Amino acid sequence: MNRSSLLVHASSFAFAIAVAGGAHAAEPVATTTAADDAAQKLPATPTEDRDAEIVVSGVRGSLAKARDKKRKSDTIVDIVEAEDIGKLPNNTVGDVVASIPGIAVYRTEGEVNDIQLRGLGGVQTTLGGTPIESGADRVASIADLPADLVQSVEVFKTRTPDQVEGSGAGTININLRRPVDFKDGFTFSGNATARYNTQSKRYNQVYTAITNYRRDTAIGEMGVQLGFTINHNPFLESQARNDPLAAVQTRQVVGPQILPQPTFAPNQVAFFYTTGARTTPSVSGSLQWSPDDETTLILEGNYAKPNFDRFSNQFYLPVLIQAASTNNLPALSNITLVPGTNRMASVTVSPVTQVGPISYISEENNSNFMIKATGQRDTEQYTLSTEVAYTGANNLFEELETRNRLVNRPTYDVEFASDKFRYPMMNLVFRDLDLLDPTQYRFFGLNQRENRSQNRTLALRSDLTLRTFWNPIEYIKFGMRFAARDASRRERFRSVGNLQIEQSMLPKGFNKLVPIAEGFSGTGVENNARWLSYDRFAARDNYGDMRQYLAQFSPAFATDLVPERPDRNFDGKERVVSAYGTIGYRTKLLFPIDGLIGARITNTVVDNRSLLFRNVRRTVDGLQVTVAELTQTNGSGNYLNIEPTVTLVTHFTPKLQARLSYNVGISRPNTDQISPFFILRDDAVSFNSGNPALEPQKTTRYDASLEYYFGRTGILSINPFYWKLEGSVATFETLELIEESDATPSRVFRPYNAGSGYRRGVEMQAQSFFTFLPGLLRNFGVSANYTYVESLQEFDQIPGSPTGAPASLPIARLAKHVYNIAGLFERGTLNARLSYNYNGTVLDSVNSGFLRGSTYVAPRTWMDAAINYTIPRGPLENLGFSVQVQNVLAGTRRSFYGFPDQPRDVIYMARTYGGTVRYRF
Repeated sequence: MNRSSLLVHASSFAFAIAVAGGAHAAEPVATTTAADDAAQKLPATPTEDRDAEIVVSGVRGSLAKARDKKRKSDTIVDIVEAEDIGKLPNNTVGDVVASIPGIAVYRTEGEVNDIQLRGLGGVQTTLGGTPIESGADRVASIADLPADLVQSVEVFKTRTPDQVEGSGAGTININLRRPVDFKDGFTFSGNATARYNTQSKRYNQVYTAITNYRRDTAIGEMGVQLGFTINHNPFLESQARNDPLAAVQTRQVVGPQILPQPTFAPNQVAFFYTTGARTTPSVSGSLQWSPDDETTLILEGNYAKPNFDRFSNQFYLPVLIQAASTNNLPALSNITLVPGTNRMASVTVSPVTQVGPISYISEENNSNFMIKATGQRDTEQYTLSTEVAYTGANNLFEELETRNRLVNRPTYDVEFASDKFRYPMMNLVFRDLDLLDPTQYRFFGLNQRENRSQNRTLALRSDLTLRTFWNPIEYIKFGMRFAARDASRRERFRSVGNLQIEQSMLPKGFNKLVPIAEGFSGTGVENNARWLSYDRFAARDNYGDMRQYLAQFSPAFATDLVPERPDRNFDGKERVVSAYGTIGYRTKLLFPIDGLIGARITNTVVDNRSLLFRNVRRTVDGLQVTVAELTQTNGSGNYLNIEPTVTLVTHFTPKLQARLSYNVGISRPNTDQISPFFILRDDAVSFNSGNPALEPQKTTRYDASLEYYFGRTGILSINPFYWKLEGSVATFETLELIEESDATPSRVFRPYNAGSGYRRGVEMQAQSFFTFLPGLLRNFGVSANYTYVESLQEFDQIPGSPTGAPASLPIARLAKHVYNIAGLFERGTLNARLSYNYNGTVLDSVNSGFLRGSTYVAPRTWMDAAINYTIPRGPLENLGFSVQVQNVLAGTRRSFYGFPDQPRDVIYMARTYGGTVRYRF
């Protein structure tokens, strides 16, 4: 890597380490002893958690508790505690994990929607140790989980054998609140938050209420807790986009200019305006009974029902259209080139075919639930824990795609990287055309989609820990797991097109066009590209009349039921049986050493059913005709995985320790990747397909960590790591006989376990309050972390592939540099936080045929600020107020092609600001 670049990116973190490191000399030592630091590392019991709750309060207390859990853990883990979460401007768990070392996030439409851990996606999400998923996918939508109902969030970079397998990237475990987290008697806490969104010009609203009752009774300690939250998040995102570069065709009209050969320009440009809201009500509850000090029974559940209402308006405009007919190529004039290159900087385009906008009116309804019963017996000699969990997720996506055309073919001037705005971006101005004139539009066609998916999982768990009271072996732990997962997907679709109908002739809801939302707040570009579309609510409410109207043009619209696409459907079953054993050890070889040795063995059986759709030649009434043919296809797999784990922690002093970890983890393929479906591609001679024989990707993790703990909250750590990947999944084209009777093979694009790769890098972390400083300054603190990751992906040749695989490629969607810095202040019940997040340049997608066409995401920054105050005494005791600002610097998400001066798009993300009122009694 570039040495100066690393110095620049690490400078802020180095400063934080220097300041935090200087704090330890004078910071009062927490009320722990060396014996406490070397305390037994056994699975935490409810009693231990309850005692810990007594000694922590406020932001410093929660930081101290999270730090001590990290210190005593057998794994590489980072933790955020509830008090810490409650004092941040967080809406969802995605906002919480965004500042954890090694985490890089993508934000879309106002929320975190994708998480990378050390450059790997597919991060597993568990709720109290139980895996949860969204729809038919394996990954949970992190935006569906509200932060206010969470007790703590743990991000495991490595894992122990008792943790559920399923992700090579790591695990995000979310612990919900339980009755023992509250004081005796009745407790109520609630808050209301409103934040103004500068792009949508609407208010994000979050309301939370939690009630709890905990009491010692004649039959033991009883507790009941119920929490409810609703999060309404309106958004508006707008972007101006360039397509990848293509060469001007020799037959294209370019006016009197003589261009270098070849000359490149974006194939087309586009404007996107997406508005809508995500509304997520969520409820969680638990019953807890401890008949004696050694026994605990818990029944708990969680239910969330997010609704995603989205309205996307898009306008694609051609520049170069790669078509067989010369008549479809726009005429170009007034061409200017980027100085010193053969790439266009600007051009005037006169299309020869009609153009027009497209609108997508969609609604997505999800539901996710978990019901879990846990029993635990914890004695001096053993701990026995058993759990039964039932989880599920439903997803229903409905969409109306309407296409309009302009009566007149407009001429427009395009700048591909205009410097008129905050960042270079595409700018387009229409000539002699009023896009707000409704007489310019004709209805061209409509597509209707319905996609439904679901999964259900029944999971059983049992663990037994036996304490030996003998060194070097402290305990033996073993257990079993069973999971039965069923998933399915159903798709429906119908379409009508090539119409030219005046809008006034259409039924109500479609006969009136209105201006789309104003995007690009603060840029002025909306004055150049704002057009007419439908009122999405009126269109949705009156779609029944529109369907009957369209039935005269297509019989597919004759009924309310959308025709099924059986070739897109699948049903799948997965059965997983696993067992593990662990030995916890403690000894002394110059220094005290402890850790664990164990392994997990897992057998996975998959069985999927789908339909094969093909166009085949048949003889009908003596004539050769092409007919659609559907046949059932099945796919199954059975694979065995052994996942060993070895950890070692050396305690050089009560404050300084080193950690080594070796662990193997698997990442199962997504459901659609192992489904046996075959989908006929647009070229009618090739197929997209899944691969039932696909095996899990294996990640072998080598981690080391040097950690220095001081004071109550202080930590300095450095964590180098090397993760080796085997069986990485890639999609290749092969020549296959779909059926034995086929005379010639077909081209099939399907995923394979093809190649290996690695992630390697280092994480650094520093955290402390400056208690060595005088007066008010001792109430300030800092928390900082920095992650550097580099990677490589190798490929193997797939038998039967007509094209050679590349030898290696850089890893997509990986930021080499990620760092977070937070300034902290706490004095009494007043606290404040200012946090800054940086994600470096990311290779978003690879175009191996034309490297300069690969897409990169520019560095992203995000800053949050929050001030909190709670009235400490008097009649309004425990009434709290906070002021929050998200995206203080109005950060953007920008992407570009291989040339940094060739932007793909710029998305202006909203700044939100507002406040919260909290009350507890």
